[in-house]
Formats: sequence, structure tokens, C-alpha cells
Amino acid sequence: MKHIFSCCLMVLSLSAAAQRPDTDLYAQSSEVNNIMVQYEADRAILNRFYAIRNSPERRERMEQLYAEYRQRLNALDWSRLPTGSRVDYVLFNRNLSSEWHAAQVEQKEVAQLKSWFPFADSIYAAEARRRRGLTPDARKLAATWNQVAKDVKAKQAQLAKDSSLTPELGLRGLGAARGLQQAVRSTYDFMSATTRSSPGGCPRPTGNSIAC
Repeated sequence: MKHIFSCCLMVLSLSAAAQRPDTDLYAQSSEVNNIMVQYEADRAILNRFYAIRNSPERRERMEQLYAEYRQRLNALDWSRLPTGSRVDYVLFNRNLSSEWHAAQVEQKEVAQLKSWFPFADSIYAAEARRRRGLTPDARKLAATWNQVAKDVKAKQAQLAKDSSLTPELGLRGLGAARGLQQAVRSTYDFMSATTRSSPGGCPRPTGNSIAC
């Protein structure tokens, strides 16, 4: 009986050892998934903070994110990854490359459209200050937006006579215009909340114009 009991304990010990994952290997195999989860969380945070699509600040910060996570992937020991983690590695690396490529295309197309949005930098700058809780000079900003309104009208007249834009650039331009509209509204709402009055007599931005 004693011998049988000893054998049972030995079998139990071997079973437990077989079921217990190698600590280093387990940490390594789960690390790819952990990195992916952290990436999605960081990406969501950045998308909320840098909400204006096609803006240079958002694009630069997202490119930095892609580079950071590719470095984290490259730091893993491929030889120790199990098959499932290798699949995650390859797919995630492909996704990061795709996101980075999309950012490069965005940068190129935005640069080609720069002459159509000569006022973009001033709007992006005002919105960036708003995100950081900095109250802009209401009179100065109102004067800037009044000039933007004039520039928009001039560009609309120019666009009516121009047929050189490709469909891709047209879509990018539409996205940029919507982003600028969002930036103006966001900045105006912040100023309105902090000053409790319209800045410099500037009417509230509408969906028909990015200017006030």
C-alpha cells in the first residue's frame, strides 16, 4: 500500500510538472498579446486627445506610436515564441506597417493640398492650445478667423474653376476641411465656456464653413 501511495504521488508530481508552464516561455508567449492590448489602449487615448484628423500634430504623434510598438516587437525573442504568438507577431507587425504607410500617404496628399488650405496652420495651432487648456487671445483669434472666412470664399471660387484635383485628393481635401471645421468649433466652444461671451463678436461656426 505504501509503495502504491508513493507511486501515486510520483505520478501526481509528474502531472503537475507537465501542466505547469515554463515561466519564461509563458511570459514570452503572452507578451505579444499584451503588447497588442496596450497598443489599442494607447491608440484610443491618442485618438481622443488628437481628434483632428489630417492635422500634422496628430499624424506625427501616431507615427511615433507605430515606431514605439515596432521597437517593442523587435525586442522580442522570435525563437522562443510559440506558433500562436508568432502569428500574432506577424499580423500585428503588418498592421503597424499598414498604419505607418497610411500616415505617409496622408502626409503626401496633405502637402499637395497645402495651397488650398493656407489658413490650416493657424487653426491647428489654436486647437492645440485649447486641448492644453490655454485660453487664446479672443480678439486676435477673431481677427484671424475673419481672415480665414475671406480666404475660404476665395478658395471656393477658385475650386469652382479648377478640375485638376484627383478623386483621392478630393477625398483627402474633404477630410481636411471637416477636420478644420471640427477644430474651429472645438476652439470656439472652449472660448465660449471660459469667457461666457462670443469672442470679439464672432458668430458661432456652422457646418457650412470652417470659419466663424
